[in-house]
Amino acid sequence: MSLEWTKIDENDEAFKAFCVGLEQNEGLESLNLSNNQLSSDQGRNLAFTLKSNSSLKILDLRFNKIGNDGATAFFDVLKVNKCLQIIQFQGNDLIPEVSLQALESALHHNIELWLKVQEIQVMIMIFS
Repeated sequence: MSLEWTKIDENDEAFKAFCVGLEQNEGLESLNLSNNQLSSDQGRNLAFTLKSNSSLKILDLRFNKIGNDGATAFFDVLKVNKCLQIIQFQGNDLIPEVSLQALESALHHNIELWLKVQEIQVMIMIFS
């Protein structure tokens, strides 16, 4: 299941309510929040939400204003969340290349873990 949400209202309370719902969601695999002018604070709030989300694999955050603080929050989340595999940050302000490289490395690790889990599941099916 995927969701694309553009033109997010600048009402921060509405975005926080959305994050609460996302935290509890178990079916959404792809979320597109590109071109919403999400702030660094909203990016951090979204990142915190994803600590306990176990279904989202793809997150599109292109062309927002998440900045380095928001990107750092996502890096911290990837230490816990092993489901996220793709986060798109192109067009965000003030995210240094070193931060983007660290995020890419963490996401690559998640993909490798997912592949290993898939391999184990296939082996279990073969030997069952």
